[in-house]
Amino acid sequence: SVLICLLDSGVNNAHPLIPPFLPDGHLYSYKPDDWGLGDGWPEGGHGTGVAGVALYGDLVDVLASPNQVRILHGIESFKIIHSSERNAPELYGAITEFAVSIPMVDRPANPRVFCMTVTDENFAFRGRPSAWSAAIDKIAFGSIVDPAAPQLFIVSGGNVALTRHDQFPATNYLQSVHDPGQAYNAITVGTYTRKDRINPNTGFRHLAQNGSMAPTNSTSITWHSQWPLKPDIVMEGGNASTDGTNLSDHPALKLLSTDKEHTRFIFMPFGDTSAGAALAAKFSAELKTAYPNYWPETIRGIMIHSATWTDAMLNGQALSTLRERDRINLLRSVGYGVPIMEKALYSASNSLTLIAERTIQPYKVDGSNRKYNEYHLFELPWPTDVLRDQLTDQNVTLKITLSYFIEPNPGERRYANNFQYHSHNLDFSVIKPNETLRVFKRRISSAASLPEDEIDNSGEDWFIGRVRSRGSVKKDFITMSGADMAERRYIAIYPKNGWYKTRKKWNKTESQVRYSLIVSLETPGVEADLYTPVFEMVENALPA
Repeated sequence: SVLICLLDSGVNNAHPLIPPFLPDGHLYSYKPDDWGLGDGWPEGGHGTGVAGVALYGDLVDVLASPNQVRILHGIESFKIIHSSERNAPELYGAITEFAVSIPMVDRPANPRVFCMTVTDENFAFRGRPSAWSAAIDKIAFGSIVDPAAPQLFIVSGGNVALTRHDQFPATNYLQSVHDPGQAYNAITVGTYTRKDRINPNTGFRHLAQNGSMAPTNSTSITWHSQWPLKPDIVMEGGNASTDGTNLSDHPALKLLSTDKEHTRFIFMPFGDTSAGAALAAKFSAELKTAYPNYWPETIRGIMIHSATWTDAMLNGQALSTLRERDRINLLRSVGYGVPIMEKALYSASNSLTLIAERTIQPYKVDGSNRKYNEYHLFELPWPTDVLRDQLTDQNVTLKITLSYFIEPNPGERRYANNFQYHSHNLDFSVIKPNETLRVFKRRISSAASLPEDEIDNSGEDWFIGRVRSRGSVKKDFITMSGADMAERRYIAIYPKNGWYKTRKKWNKTESQVRYSLIVSLETPGVEADLYTPVFEMVENALPA
């Protein structure tokens, strides 16, 4: 089964809701003799709360439902922190690598999701990589144990501590996502909230609007523009209560999870970005269980591809009316929004999703020079007749997500430019209206030499546009008529700069790397069967 490996304060697996999923053999500790294996955090614990959410989600919903709970994944716990002994910051990365390697050696056959809900608010200088975030990128890329295997890694974005009503949301926009949330390859999870029900007789009301950024959410708005867009997604993190001046944590506005002191308190209020990361880990474990053969890069890509923004996040505005600065601030505050499980798992008749997993060699050695090597061209099995005949004047949205893992530069940790840090960079482009295939190929061949924030989308209204070049997951979407969409069936994946190409001494120029491409067509509000004609087209094209 899929295992969620929790890197936190340990878990009390004697809690009656946890033992079936966390046997004693799945408990680890960085210092087992000094720290023990159980949850060492005071006041109900922390790792035990994360475990409860990673297994059940919000127990408020579970206990209110008459339905039976079905859980197909298990968990592991590696205790990397203790409340009475602080680890040396220079060891954070090494401790994380050690914590990851032990369970992988013990149970190499189990697919895993690593979930770390420990952060350092004192680092993450405007998004610049650290030794800790580089260690996580290294783990995800797949260079910890031999044979190397890429891993799915989820980290919490780190919390913002507010005390006054008037601090929200301005303080959130100024407080950075914590280290190691800047890791390229990790899914960094922030928080939003749907919790807005509180007894008015308490004299308090909810602070954040239903569907908006949660009061604990940190952002990357203050980061230098070249570093990744973080958080990647947001999940429920609870709300704060306010009397109009001061804030408090009312339990009615929190999630409910398992308490380490289960003999006294079975449940405890829980929230913040730790709860958000635990929910994301549960989401990805369920997705991995449903699609066991998908790469970690693909699971990450599908989660982000399925994410959407709430009306509250958009302040009631239409996406098309947002200016570029508004779009950047949206992405750097709540990422790509909230993942939707139904979208991640299934293609509806009016929402078709295509997935490709491929290997590419971005660069080559040509004498004493290092050059770009190849790009990949996809001809998509478009439902052309449906697009032309049934959706000629209807809006159709093309959504593309490109997900891959970079290898961090093994050299020094002070990186002035992102291409000095990431091993390679990939991007995508779609054939333009009235552009011939020959011209499109020529345009892609020259695209690699353009600066990273210069994507030739002239005359097109891609929502994210040039900003999508940041990080190692790229998502964008564009809406047009069905008639125009029928002609847009070619997509190219091409390389950009990276240290594989520029740093000769490491001899990695001709390395092959993996990527996952997720493409969907959506016709919201319009009933048109996009799925069946494409399914028949693909089925007929496959050999018996």
